[in-house]
Amino acid sequence: DALPISCAFVCWYRPIYKAFRADSSFNFFVFFFIFFCQIGIYIIQAVGIPGWGDSGWIAALSMIKANLGVSIIMMVVAGFFTLLSVLSLILLKKVHSLYRRTGASFQ
Repeated sequence: DALPISCAFVCWYRPIYKAFRADSSFNFFVFFFIFFCQIGIYIIQAVGIPGWGDSGWIAALSMIKANLGVSIIMMVVAGFFTLLSVLSLILLKKVHSLYRRTGASFQ
């Protein structure tokens, strides 16, 4: 359990804190890059491509005929990954608007 917490701290808690504290464009860029990749993983999880080990929408809908109970559980998981993707995009948009208000740029 310590690895995901420490990875989250190193990958985006610390860069965003340092970016806001010091108006550092580099730290904002690190945060945007890592968080955008994380959102991409959330979307892949929500889609649920069969054979990839994800329980997203495609996998859940293809499981309906085989086992309805498992399919419902998979739909709940897919719904949460979809919600997580949307909320993460909203967070990314809010951080980007705060970044733009600082007057900083990547140049």
